Amino acid sequence: MSDIVSKRFRRNWIRFTANFIKFRYMDGIYLEVLEIVAKESKQYHEVTEFVKETASHFHQELPGSQISFHIPWSPHCKNERCYDFLAISKACDILFVASYDVPNDLRDGCVARSNAPYHRVLSGMLDYIKLGIDSRKLVMGVAWYGYDYTCKHFLGVGECELETISQGVPCSYTEARQIPYKDIMQLLLRSLTGRFWDDDRKAPYFVYLVGNTYHEVWYDDPESISMKVSIMMKLNLRGIGVWAANNIHYAGDVRARMQAAEMWNAVCRPWWNYQV
Repeated sequence: MSDIVSKRFRRNWIRFTANFIKFRYMDGIYLEVLEIVAKESKQYHEVTEFVKETASHFHQELPGSQISFHIPWSPHCKNERCYDFLAISKACDILFVASYDVPNDLRDGCVARSNAPYHRVLSGMLDYIKLGIDSRKLVMGVAWYGYDYTCKHFLGVGECELETISQGVPCSYTEARQIPYKDIMQLLLRSLTGRFWDDDRKAPYFVYLVGNTYHEVWYDDPESISMKVSIMMKLNLRGIGVWAANNIHYAGDVRARMQAAEMWNAVCRPWWNYQV
């Protein structure tokens, strides 16, 4: 992040990267800032300049190229990543909204929950649009992975109490093990409960046991993803993206191949399957 505030560094990096992309016949670039950016800080303004300068140079040197920028699920400075979202949206072509890794809603206690609950995904998207951002620049990102929570106390299905942590949010998905969808499907086969469905969060989950320790896994599957795709249609978003495409099996037994096809079908269904 210290480099991005240097105009010389930005200029050299943008030129080098544009040439790299041009001579490899690529059609654009995806930008993501991983460091903490505080609102109205020097970095806050320099990130905006960086995106503007990148977009201007790329569009001039590579006509038709697309500039994408990664943003969190909500514009309210979640995960300490604050940007001038409206200004950035005007400079670039696509804003990829990471509509996952949403902190737990602690009103119902420190328990395992979905990292992409339907209503919070919807509210995050609406909040971006309320800022004045063109909905046709927003791409909804969905997670092809889930979280395996270790239960400190297991009181029943959907009541997996977690260890508290000393800093930040008292309990969080960050304390769980992230696992790809293909591994989740294997765990589901040996679960104690089979697939459960949380109608409030519109998400599936299940419980399995290792020794004497209970684990609860929350994830997205074709049903929950299809419901998020309906948000895309209703809000007239640009599209939907997945993180990441290699989290499903494309080879192997028939069951694995069918699961892969179902996940792709969930994000690729034609628009007439949805009521807007």
